[in-house]
Amino acid sequence: MKKSIRNALALVALLILPQSADAVVEEVVPGENLRVFVARKIITMDPALPAASAVAVRGDRIVSVGSLESLAPWLEKYPYEIDRTFAGDVLLPGLIDPQLHPMMAAVILSMRLATHDSWDLPDRRVRGLRSDEAYRKRLRELEAETPPGEILLVWGFQPEFHGSVTREDLDQIAPDRPIFLWHRSFHEVFLNTAALAALGISEQEVRALDAASWEDGHFYENGLAGIQAKLIPAVASSGRVLAGLE
Repeated sequence: MKKSIRNALALVALLILPQSADAVVEEVVPGENLRVFVARKIITMDPALPAASAVAVRGDRIVSVGSLESLAPWLEKYPYEIDRTFAGDVLLPGLIDPQLHPMMAAVILSMRLATHDSWDLPDRRVRGLRSDEAYRKRLRELEAETPPGEILLVWGFQPEFHGSVTREDLDQIAPDRPIFLWHRSFHEVFLNTAALAALGISEQEVRALDAASWEDGHFYENGLAGIQAKLIPAVASSGRVLAGLE
């Protein structure tokens, strides 16, 4: 019984609810009864029907959502059972993002952000940068704000808004401080000369990689994977990850 309840709750959490009270996900065929969960409130996340009080489920599909009254046509046509397990609770659909990487997000949030769009985070607000000039100005500001001896990790580079960048560009901003400039996708990084030296990455090593440029200090996809072992201690230390999770 408990397993069935958990499965039913998971269905409500994982599936997107239909757009109207009598919307049909699939035609119900004989073989399995409808199970109607009633709740104090069902938050649908749908402006056309923002709240409901009952949801009808058959197998692994939600067939309708609304109230017991609006579900009457279903209940008159098919065998059903009313499940009041969550009668006093609030149900809502789960928001499933299969591309979400919690640890990556923790690493990013421990960095300085310089992005094309604005961010309103719990610990800071980030103003969007929509030009090459604005982006480089912000990098210089971040460099000046970073205490001596610390590396500067910046996430959010987007060439469509920020133009191109090379190792020489980063050297001009910070000739002595290591800079790690991450592409918004997190699949690419640009390193200045000081960063390459700090990580112990040699020209010979870079030129042996398929997706990397020594001249630009650019590493992407397989090239980024090729230096991952040297990057992780600096980028994903336990202190940085914990700071990002907080």
